[in-house]
Amino acid sequence: MAVEKLSKALTIYDENGFWQLVSRTYRHLRYLIRTHVLFRYYSLRGSWPVRIGDSSYSLTTPSTAEMTEITYCTRNEAWILDAIEDELQSGDVFWDVGANIGIYSLLAGTNSADVSVVSFEPYPPNAASLRRNLDYNDISATVVEKALGDTRGTIGFDITSEEGVDGSAAVDSGAESPCEVVPGDSLVHDDGIAPPDVLKIDVEGAELDVLDGLAETLSSGNCRTIYCEVHLSSSDRPSIEDFGGSFDELKRTLRTHGYELSITDRDNEKHVLARRSQ
Repeated sequence: MAVEKLSKALTIYDENGFWQLVSRTYRHLRYLIRTHVLFRYYSLRGSWPVRIGDSSYSLTTPSTAEMTEITYCTRNEAWILDAIEDELQSGDVFWDVGANIGIYSLLAGTNSADVSVVSFEPYPPNAASLRRNLDYNDISATVVEKALGDTRGTIGFDITSEEGVDGSAAVDSGAESPCEVVPGDSLVHDDGIAPPDVLKIDVEGAELDVLDGLAETLSSGNCRTIYCEVHLSSSDRPSIEDFGGSFDELKRTLRTHGYELSITDRDNEKHVLARRSQ
């Protein structure tokens, strides 16, 4: 990590000069100080308030890892949160696939529309935080502690955070405490879970597997909107290529199911908004 930061600083110096390096260093230090103060304040308070459009809720703050997840999502994914808040309609079913600590599930659960929430989070520490946040906000949601995929099986996770909660827990087929993987279509047909009208997917590389496991559900035409975050191979997080897929293949899959795509680039990520063609 220190070597990467030093390399980045030298690159800024070489490309932009000494004063640009000083300016960026000052802004970064100011950000770190502000973040430290915020973390300290909300840690003592016990919860962090979030407001997106007409939806407002609070997330509990028992650890630095959870507060880091809150600041990351509310800062870097604010436009997605706004879009989902605007998209939800009365009577909708919202699937939050890769729910993490519940930022998107809480958004849907506190939306002014009458929305049913189904939260998928297979990583046990995240699932515990998700349930705690739902209870804290008195939100009734169906929590499924399984991973969605294209076939039934099991996976495990590398624990990459000492505090347990992790926004990017890496999949490891040889890890202890394996988790069940199930196609979404099976949950709809066999377990009676209502299919989604709005679907959010953030699963650290397994996006195409999730879509393939929902092929019948998506072909039915009921799911009108999909939000999908895709990490590419140059990212330092698990990527779609790590799971044997590609971004081009994901785009073809969505278009085959009748969706029109809007794509936003951010670093080594692609954010896909897929709306069913009229």
